[in-house]
Amino acid sequence: MRGSAMLFSDEKHVLMLIAHHNFRDEEFIHPRNALMRAGLHVSTVSSSISPARGMFGMEVHPTTMLAGCSHDDYSGLILVGGSGATVYWDDVRVHHLVGSFISNGKPVGAIGEAVAILVRGGYLTDPQPVVRDILQNMLRSGAEQRKKTREEVRKQLIMIADAKYARLFGESFAELLLHPNSAASNPMSFV
Repeated sequence: MRGSAMLFSDEKHVLMLIAHHNFRDEEFIHPRNALMRAGLHVSTVSSSISPARGMFGMEVHPTTMLAGCSHDDYSGLILVGGSGATVYWDDVRVHHLVGSFISNGKPVGAIGEAVAILVRGGYLTDPQPVVRDILQNMLRSGAEQRKKTREEVRKQLIMIADAKYARLFGESFAELLLHPNSAASNPMSFV
């Protein structure tokens, strides 16, 4: 799969927003690794380019500052959760960035605490019932249901409520970017 993904992912670049303090380590590293395995380029953005620290001690060196970000240079945006993500819940710069991705038809993903950014920005009104239903179906039905759910997820917004599904979230986000013709314009929640 890696070889074929590389053929389709030229110029695909994902921006991952992390809090400078207390981002959730696995909500960053598992999606990042899944994106990179799929041949996508990943840049990390934060409020500062000095080293950022995760809740469990991971150190990440952001490549970009939030103040200079634009959707123009990226194919998709992932908002990483963790207790530190609360600093972005009402951040006008982040809401503007999310809005610019969405208005330009580019996918946005959010994990855990970062889902609140989408809610507070007015992009979602009540994500919890959809998230809960999809999660229950995935747990009940195994691999076949996951494949079906991935088909349903080819939308513009992808969310995950629990860090233990961060790897699957990253794989699904990569699949969405690698197969843009199957993406619809209506938002959808994902585990």
